Amino acid sequence: MNEWLLWGGIGLVGIVSLLAMSVRRVPVGEVWVVHRFGRKHRNLDRGWHALLPLVERVVHRINMLGRTVPVELDDMPTQDAHLVSGHGRLCFQVLDADKASMEAGRLDGAATNLVQTVCEEMIAEMKFDDLVKRRRADTNAWILGLLNQSSANWGVRITRVEVIFDETADSAKESST
Repeated sequence: MNEWLLWGGIGLVGIVSLLAMSVRRVPVGEVWVVHRFGRKHRNLDRGWHALLPLVERVVHRINMLGRTVPVELDDMPTQDAHLVSGHGRLCFQVLDADKASMEAGRLDGAATNLVQTVCEEMIAEMKFDDLVKRRRADTNAWILGLLNQSSANWGVRITRVEVIFDETADSAKESST
């Protein structure tokens, strides 16, 4: 009789723990991507949801609110061989969780790399004097337009980019001699 009570208690604890594992609460501003047997099955919006224990699992937790990522730009040559570096920040928001879940682990890095690539291409086509004369707001708006074109199929909208370009010290010494 005591043996049956012991096994019944263990079974009851197991059932309660499986139920506790199956009920999840998704916070506001997040979408969770659920895989069933290793394949994407559904997205969970905010609120309480039931998962099938041992069959379904949450793979990605995607923040749908805005994110801000710092951007560091290394030495980039202008058309007239000045070296320009820069720093700034990038603000973006995930609009489509399905598209963004493909890049969910690397979204910040991919956005930063895209900013670096666009800035390198822009600076390589400009002379240093033109870059200095150009207003920062115009430059950032132009970069923002290119970034949104390039990231349209990621399920992401880039809301703001602020980049400040500086002439590097080595380039300033070379140009003054």
